[in-house]
Amino acid sequence: MKLLIKLALVGLIVNGAYHVGAAYWTHYSFRDDVQDLVQYRAGNKDDTWVREQILGLAQQYEIPVEEKAIEIQSERLHKLVTISYVRKIDIFPGVKRDWPFTANVDALGLK
Repeated sequence: MKLLIKLALVGLIVNGAYHVGAAYWTHYSFRDDVQDLVQYRAGNKDDTWVREQILGLAQQYEIPVEEKAIEIQSERLHKLVTISYVRKIDIFPGVKRDWPFTANVDALGLK
């Protein structure tokens, strides 16, 4: 009986770790794509274009980013982008927790 309880606990921990790890994997992939976008394609584009592209990437990754959660500071070819969002993650089966994520991208765009 003790063995079954231990195995169940290990299973719950592994399941939670998998869901948290998958969320972070998606977050870092999204952040890398935003970095590529800002650095290589957004050179002399306006902030509205960059924001729309970021929202499109968020949809591709199924990340719940709202337009107002994207901050863009531009100075010539230098852009600083901050994206904040909260994602619900299954910690245990049936137990979801809000997990905050922030992506900071600081890039010099290329023309």
